[in-house]
Amino acid sequence: MSLTILLYKSILKTTQAYSKASLPLTGIVGTRWTAPPTLDVVGYVRHLFRQPTDTLQADLNEGLHAFRQLNKQLSVLQQADETYRSALSMWAREQAEVVERMRAMPQHGEAQAVLHAWGLLEVLTNDFPNSSAASRDEQLIQHQTELRSSLSDLADEVRRSAPAHLMHQDQLGGTAGVGPEHLRFLSEELFQKRKFRNYPFEWVYDGLDPARLRCVLKTTKGMPLTLGALYTQVGTMLGVDLRMCATPVPSVHIPEELMNMKGRQVRVGGSTGQGPPPLQWTVQTEGTEDGKPVLISVDVSRKGEVTTHPRASVSEPQSPYARRGFHMDVWAEMARVMVTAHQRRGQSDEVAFWMYQSMALDANAEEWAQFRTYIE
Repeated sequence: MSLTILLYKSILKTTQAYSKASLPLTGIVGTRWTAPPTLDVVGYVRHLFRQPTDTLQADLNEGLHAFRQLNKQLSVLQQADETYRSALSMWAREQAEVVERMRAMPQHGEAQAVLHAWGLLEVLTNDFPNSSAASRDEQLIQHQTELRSSLSDLADEVRRSAPAHLMHQDQLGGTAGVGPEHLRFLSEELFQKRKFRNYPFEWVYDGLDPARLRCVLKTTKGMPLTLGALYTQVGTMLGVDLRMCATPVPSVHIPEELMNMKGRQVRVGGSTGQGPPPLQWTVQTEGTEDGKPVLISVDVSRKGEVTTHPRASVSEPQSPYARRGFHMDVWAEMARVMVTAHQRRGQSDEVAFWMYQSMALDANAEEWAQFRTYIE
């Protein structure tokens, strides 16, 4: 067990190095390891090493590989330009705040993390390189407050429109439970009455507005990512435990002319790539239909179409590896969308800026392939 103890201390020390370097950590490149929904990486490492002895021995080889990857990954991110590191530090701070929020209110912690991330996106897309740290902090508080207020007002409007039989204790479903009829009402309110919709757009002409929740609230025109976030936030404020789910991430092709690995830095040339299409997102929750447990799914790209699927009454045993929180998927997709948007717009500096954020927020990001000879 001495090797296991040494490995534990080494991994713990390296994860703490991410915090000291103000870098987010949500997973390890080339492994199945991912941070838990709480994003409490240190606590999760301690949890893993409290497993039974036979489990630890079985995972020892993988643990050694993860430790090597963790250090290489840290080294790559530390090579980032100072401006890029400033952006990563804001994500690291958000990660630390998620840890605290999830301890205080675990039920809605993931939804809160998504909401806060959209406020952060406003800061990162508002002349970030030329703003001061103090200005960024002020902007962040302002945008997060404004978003929360706008979404709360929208939720109140929906609540006032709800028929009495759908509301219990001022919440949709309430203690009586949520059924498909509750989400059909919410979809009708958002997509039919208020005209929110999945709007065809082109990054070159529409700018970044389809990916900015603040703009979608004003124009009602968005993409599945922002519409899913809006639906989740409003539903959560109405007392429904919703989570966003994406289709599998498509393969991303980054043209070679965009990347020059000299000095292990991401450098962007003059050419731009098409990038992958945005992911399709649905919103899901567990509920009941005709007294039977069902999974209720809402397709935000199709005017909030609601479908139900039978679900097992007994949950499957938990894997020793944590479930990935949906807010982590949203963060990763936000950065990936920004890479695609700026590629389409021919903005090479912004592409590099967001590529580092994509890698820091997603250990499976295609950009890590550019470091294959170094990271593996």
